[in-house]
Amino acid sequence: MVNDGNGSTPESNDRSVRWIATANTLSEFVRVAGDTFQVEGPADVYTIRFWDTTYSVPRWNNASGQVTVFLIQSLVQAAVTVNVDFYNAAGTQLAVMTTTLQPHALHVLNTATVPQLANQSGHAYVSHTAGYGGLAGKAVALEPATGFSFDTPLTPIPD
Repeated sequence: MVNDGNGSTPESNDRSVRWIATANTLSEFVRVAGDTFQVEGPADVYTIRFWDTTYSVPRWNNASGQVTVFLIQSLVQAAVTVNVDFYNAAGTQLAVMTTTLQPHALHVLNTATVPQLANQSGHAYVSHTAGYGGLAGKAVALEPATGFSFDTPLTPIPD
């Protein structure tokens, strides 16, 4: 997704490119080209910033009578792709759930509906194309027998 400014401020040349990286990021590139209407020289500078927008969820559980429900909300005005990658405690990937969230929509993912997660527990990563701070959410582990619930917020991966 590319966001163009209106040309009235220096920030009008800012661009946003959003993608979810593949497992092999050695073959992914960003190419920067100068203005085609101006002659640029060695004094012209480009600043490129990469923000890891992935959220981590350190706990989900579908064992011992508990079930986890993910609540993921889009905070942006465009449709976004969201991937939830589920891992067990040893770091083995168990499942990936992908959805498209419409602007300002809420996605509810009941992990009990994902066969690969039956009788499993672990952690998860939420990757998306909403941009930095573009999602909010949490994972709620419910234990119907006792009525207890455990909230785990989506936490951004630190810089």
